[in-house]
Amino acid sequence: MKIFVVAYFVLMTLFTRSSGQIPRDVPIRDTTISIYTRAILDLSNYRNAKGNNATIYLEADYGITADLHRDKIDKYNVVLITWENQKEIYIRNNNHLTHTKIFPAEIKKGNIVITITPYAGARKGKHYTLSVGDGYNVIYEFNCETKRYDLLRVEEWGI
Repeated sequence: MKIFVVAYFVLMTLFTRSSGQIPRDVPIRDTTISIYTRAILDLSNYRNAKGNNATIYLEADYGITADLHRDKIDKYNVVLITWENQKEIYIRNNNHLTHTKIFPAEIKKGNIVITITPYAGARKGKHYTLSVGDGYNVIYEFNCETKRYDLLRVEEWGI
């Protein structure tokens, strides 16, 4: 929790001026509220090029996904998994699905790095199992000319 709070305040510092307002010259899509939405979209485009499906089952994180109140991001369906609805979602998907987690942004070497990990999710009885084999770092760098963060690259990693 401490890491998320620190990352949040660092990111807010990047996007605000002394008045505490978002600068007018920084597009709204570059605020901390939507950088996660951009990361999900950029990763989905990357994975879709490899033949993955167009529904994202995203674990709800009330700090990161709290502002994601939509059923679609671009052409991708988004289903937020919460404690209240996870049993129903797993049952609708034959007790197996790609259960995706998004982690708080980090700043590394001046770039914003957002880690997104798709887990092989399975439900058997009352128990859930999440198996990880790979993950992705979606990396953005600040473009001084456009005054916004642009996608630098998507790094794929594995265990």
